[in-house]
Order: sequence, then structure tokens, then C-alpha cells
Amino acid sequence: MPMVSFVVPMFNHLAKTKLMYDSLLASVPENLSFELIFVDDASSDGSREWLASLRHPTVKVILNDANLGFARSNHAGIAHSSGEFLALLNNDLILQPGWLEPMLAILENPTLDAGLVGNVQFRVDDDSIDHAGIAVLPNAKLSHIQLLPNDGRRFAEAFAVTGACCVVPRKLFNEIGGFDENFVNGGEDVDLCIRLRLAGKKIYIAYDSRIKHHVSATRGGNGLQCEKNSRLLQKKWRPFFKQAILRSQFTQPLLACPSAPKAARAHEPQIRTVLPACAYALLAVEAALRREEARWHNIFDTPNDVVTSNAQRVRLRTLGFMPTATGHGVSMGPLACLLLECTESVESIQLVGLRLPEWRDRSLRVEVIVNRCQAYTFMLENERRFILRMLNPIFIEGCMQSFSIEANIPDAILLSHVLVNGEMHIIHPGEDNSDEATPLRKPQ
Repeated sequence: MPMVSFVVPMFNHLAKTKLMYDSLLASVPENLSFELIFVDDASSDGSREWLASLRHPTVKVILNDANLGFARSNHAGIAHSSGEFLALLNNDLILQPGWLEPMLAILENPTLDAGLVGNVQFRVDDDSIDHAGIAVLPNAKLSHIQLLPNDGRRFAEAFAVTGACCVVPRKLFNEIGGFDENFVNGGEDVDLCIRLRLAGKKIYIAYDSRIKHHVSATRGGNGLQCEKNSRLLQKKWRPFFKQAILRSQFTQPLLACPSAPKAARAHEPQIRTVLPACAYALLAVEAALRREEARWHNIFDTPNDVVTSNAQRVRLRTLGFMPTATGHGVSMGPLACLLLECTESVESIQLVGLRLPEWRDRSLRVEVIVNRCQAYTFMLENERRFILRMLNPIFIEGCMQSFSIEANIPDAILLSHVLVNGEMHIIHPGEDNSDEATPLRKPQ
């Protein structure tokens, strides 16, 4: 078997490090030539004293004067490595017998062209699957795959894998420049996988390799830093993300929206595309990427005290019949069109309204067609108030966003207001409702 260099960055959490160390020595194949390199980032919990007490002949210890973070600490350890393969390990893992061999088998198979191999990781607290690869979701966000295939496959290609436990040829890792140190405790692994793929190599998950993981226990989490890492990833690899989403199965996830008024019921629509699938997918992916970019712009590039509303205007224009003003809203004729002038894509649009009393006992079918791309169909039963909720509608840059609304019973409903990303815009009688949205204050 080839020589393997196990590289373990660590920062405090001595008890978990001891568990990882014991499980590693217990699970290493008997005939494996290996070295174990601990890289300590100025731990203050007794970890350094414990490292000094280790007498195992394979152990090397590197002591940093500060917490260098995931990428730089791994680089410090790799610089002192000599193995053919690098096994990069978090210090909060519990390694199981037989975890290493399936990963090495994939890397050593010349027909697979493997550049890096990850494995299946179970949460220590409840034994649920935390990681079986990383995918790009249709909303342009990265997510751990948490299901295993049921077709008996022993391995599969993946978009990316976590750096918490992976194996990569040392020569290849160094040739492509290792981790990008512009990322800080997040994103380094995905970036590495993308660069390996662009170098002609494949990323794999070994389903027969299974371990336990305390999941982000050792480095902690920083929400703002995670957003910075995600923004850098998308900026650096936007075309790659777009291609990955287009290749995946495109669905519209429906999630609860906390901004809905309590007195009304939010209806879940049936969604269909009005465009050919390819054209729809291109528009949808671009809209998802722009939503993320607009969100990051709002977080990082606007003044600390003010968030400018996404919806600069909400205008109502009807086609065929003029709206009837009432004390509660605007009556929709057989066909109406709500036009939104927005500076950027939004995550949710909610049309809030009432059913007129004379139609309260009739089932209503309402269809909303967004930009002639998507059709949302809602079935309203006997409730008086309703919410027509559309998550991640397809927005087209540089255009007025069109919401064509048609009910099977004309003039049976009133629209009172629109929620754009939770911001309320009252629909006033008349053809143009173009009041500027009120800026919101950022939470302190």
C-alpha cells in the first residue's frame, strides 16, 4: 500500500482530538505506511501539553503562534509531509474500521481519473447522515447531500466534497496550488474540487467509507464569514455554478414565509413552466444567481443603517376591465396584470386579498403567470382572506416584472396589498401605484 500522510489541524477541543487520535490508530490498516501530522493553532486548553506527551513514532507536531485557519494550517502540515497521498482530517472525527481502504482504492484505480475522494459522514449526536457529497441547489446555494443511493453503487462522482475528511494525491494537490487562502474556514474544499475538475480530474464519494463527525464543532461558525466565503465562491466560479445547476434536476422548493399575515391562509400553488424547459431553466438559474448576488450586495455593500427596498415601485394595471375600488382593496376583473418595477430579483412575492361575500361558498381557481415564464395555480376554498405566495419567481433583468392574474369567476376577489420580500405595498385604487417603498433599518 502507498504511504499516507494524515494531516490534522486543531484548535482546542482536546477531548474530541483524543477521540479522533484513538479511532485513527485503531482503524489504520496493518500494512499501511503512514505519518500523522498535527498542526496546532495556538490551542489554550491543554492540547499542546497532550501533543508533547505523544510518543507514537509516526506523529509529527507543528505549533503555530496564532489561529491560522483551515487552509493555512493544512498547508503548514502538508509542507512537512512525505506521503504519496494526503488524508486531510478534522480533529472532531470518529473514524470507523475500514474507512480508508475504499477511498484509496478509488484513487489508485487508473480508469477512474480520481483527483479527490470524500466519504459518508454521520452526525455523532443522532447518527443521521450529514454528508454524502456536496451539490449546488436550484436556488444557487450549496448543500450537503444527506441521502444514499439505493442502487447498490459503491462510489459515485460528486460536484464537491467536504474537506473534513478527504484523500488527495499530494503531488496533484501541490501542482494546483493547494487551498485558496482567501477563503476563511469555509469554501476552501469546494474551490479545491472545482479546480481539480477543471484540471481534468474527477471528484468521488466512497459510499463504503463511513465515519462519524461532530460537525463544525472545532472551528465554530461565523454567519457573516460564511456569507463572505459563499460570495467569493460564486464570484470566482459563477459559470461553473450555473452549469452545475442546469445539469441538476430543476425544482421549485416551497418554503414557509414568516411575513404572511396571521389572519389569512397561505396557499401552496401548483407550478408549471410556460416556456420550453431549456429556456425556462436558463432564466431560472440566472435569476437564482442574481438573487444571491443582490442579497450579498445588501449585506456587505450598503450602509450599515439602511437597507433599500427591493421593490422601488408597485404598480397595478388591469387589462380588459378597470378595477373597482372598495374599502378593502381592488377588485380584479377576468384578467388583471400587476407590474412590479424592481432593481433586483426577489425571493418571495405574496398577493394578499379577500374573497367577496357573494362568492364565499364557491371554490375559486386563480392562476398567476409570472413574466410569461411560470404559471402558479392556486385553489381557494371557503376562507375569506387569502395569500397567493410565489417563492423565487423568475425575474428578468431590466424589465417591469409582470404578474398576470386570472380567476375562473370574474370580480370574485379583491387584492389589498403585495408583500415583496416581506415588505408591504398597499394596492390603491387607480392605474398607477408608484409610491417609493419605505427604507428599512438594518437590525442592530
